[in-house]
Amino acid sequence: MGSDSYGVSVFGKTIRLTEERWRHVEAGHPNLRGWKAQVLEAVSDPDFVVSGRHGELLAVKSYPGAEKSGFLVVIYREAGKDGF
Repeated sequence: MGSDSYGVSVFGKTIRLTEERWRHVEAGHPNLRGWKAQVLEAVSDPDFVVSGRHGELLAVKSYPGAEKSGFLVVIYREAGKDGF
């Protein structure tokens, strides 16, 4: 467990964000550095959720500081004991 972060999805599923996965997100999306709390919030309180083509969910939440569109889109899964 260590420094894993947890949230609860809008559908009530526990969502796990490991430190390793967060480093991977920040490496690929440097604009998200310091946005871990907002990422978990988007999953728990999105403006809306869209189903992806491969079983993933896309939580969309409006944030004034989020890039050009003003929206944060978080891709996650609700599978097994806890989602990720």
